[in-house]
Amino acid sequence: MGTRKQIGKLLVDAGIISDKTLERALKIQKGSGKRLGALLREIGIVTEREVVEALACQLNLRTVKNIADHPFPKDLLELVPAGMALDKMIFPLKYHDKTLAIAALDPFDHETFTQLAQMTGMRIYLVLSTRDDILAAVEKHYMVSGNVANHKQKILLIDDSPVFVKVLGSALLKEGYDVLVAGDGIEGMKLALLRQPDLILCDLFMPRMDGYN
Repeated sequence: MGTRKQIGKLLVDAGIISDKTLERALKIQKGSGKRLGALLREIGIVTEREVVEALACQLNLRTVKNIADHPFPKDLLELVPAGMALDKMIFPLKYHDKTLAIAALDPFDHETFTQLAQMTGMRIYLVLSTRDDILAAVEKHYMVSGNVANHKQKILLIDDSPVFVKVLGSALLKEGYDVLVAGDGIEGMKLALLRQPDLILCDLFMPRMDGYN
């Protein structure tokens, strides 16, 4: 990693967590297969905004918030399909001189960034943001235009984020889907067996039972 600090050390240096908290979190992380930032967020030690800012510092990237409050031209929005924006948690911010700036939640999703570069023929300039900020922007600037396909199927949303469920659920309802909602994996499994949805959209990190199970 060279001179670049690990995210845990960055959080300690910023006074967000203590060395003892980091030590305990690293013990929990062993064998979990989860990134440290995601684990700290999941167990409620840090907020997503704090993780985003630490990652930005680590990777020498900028951050952006309150994206939905700004206007965006139609030709910019068309560079990133609505489904891709929602699924990959990305949002186009501006483009200039063959460079497309996008807000993203996961800076390590290189597959999506490569795909987007190939689709647009532009270099991708990455800016980090939180899930809530990106979702709010997608809802305001994409969903109102009816860009999400309507197949009138029954969809089960399993996620412990009320904001995510509200935004995505509202969008799917507007498109004519029958939307079922569960707040964790156990509740989701019960609904899946009872209602037999056509599609399940499930978060990976949740209390009680995660999306891997």
